[in-house]
Amino acid sequence: MNNAKKIGIITRALPPELCGIGDHSVLIGESLKKCGHDVYTFAGKGEERQNTYIIDDKWDRATFSRLIVLFKELKLDLIILQYTPLMYLNTDDFQNSDLIDFWASCRNYWETALIVHETYFRVWWYPSGWIKGTIQKRSLKLLANLSVHIFSASHPLVNEIESWENEPKVHLLPIGSNFPIISINREKWRLENNITKNDIVLVLFGGGMSLKWLSSHVKKVDSILSKSKIRFHWLLLGGVPREWFHLTAPVISPGKIPAEAISAWLQASDIFLMPHYAGVCSKRGTLMAAMQHGLPVVGTWGSMTDAFWKDMQGVSCVELSSPRRFAEVVLKTASDNSLRQMHGLYNRNYYCANLTWEHIAEVFLKALQ
Repeated sequence: MNNAKKIGIITRALPPELCGIGDHSVLIGESLKKCGHDVYTFAGKGEERQNTYIIDDKWDRATFSRLIVLFKELKLDLIILQYTPLMYLNTDDFQNSDLIDFWASCRNYWETALIVHETYFRVWWYPSGWIKGTIQKRSLKLLANLSVHIFSASHPLVNEIESWENEPKVHLLPIGSNFPIISINREKWRLENNITKNDIVLVLFGGGMSLKWLSSHVKKVDSILSKSKIRFHWLLLGGVPREWFHLTAPVISPGKIPAEAISAWLQASDIFLMPHYAGVCSKRGTLMAAMQHGLPVVGTWGSMTDAFWKDMQGVSCVELSSPRRFAEVVLKTASDNSLRQMHGLYNRNYYCANLTWEHIAEVFLKALQ
């Protein structure tokens, strides 16, 4: 490949550490390699492998200076910085000035790309959080201005960063699923876990406080489905705390499990629920995993919901203000096997066409041109 690049990816942690962005780094790196590029990954924690460097997890001036030396020795062409506001903080500080100085130095030597997974965390009902979020926003603005390219999976985030009048172009870069699909006997798996053929399994996976803040929606689903003739189970994946909800139906909470078990449970499930305060959002890898595994999705329409979800046949979005309406859509989906199959197939096909890591690498490389 005549235009092959040497690409460096910086992230906080890599496997076996549990870190979705670390998994993202590995998966996009592998796809970039398949496109003919050399990829090197740099992290503070994780397992050292070929072309992987585990450095000091103290993200200070000394660590960043070491990285610059490594980049020069490796003769890199492009540096990718994976970013959330909390990734490279060493203390309770709200920003890392050393990171900003480091990124400014990188701009002097290399082409740079900032992948923004989260911008800043700021809600009006937490005054201290509002102050912290304002500082985080200022830090991201500085990093954005120092970047040649900026990427995000979310249209609302892309639109906001573009509104800051940055010099670089901001690009939409979808994310994929971090979980490989394994082969299982679905009916056998369900029976081994006391789930009969006609039972409905409702999945809650990821979302953090955005999910907790809409626990009323989960409670309403539990109440309305319990009054119906449908036998159903709750499945809490990815560490969703059981104590967030007062549920009457059986609850399956497998805790921390490997990626292969996540795939098995998703295949054994029936409907993926996203009652999130921020809404159905394109930067949620758990949503992509649900689509990859052919699950219909019922979620909420919030500030971070991309407009295109309105046209997604397999994703039903309900306004935040109506827990009852949300529960009614879940009940309708749970009651209609043909509808579930149709929506699930639509989501799987959409994933295969638009959200594989091979496709994501192609979108990334095209944006660099």
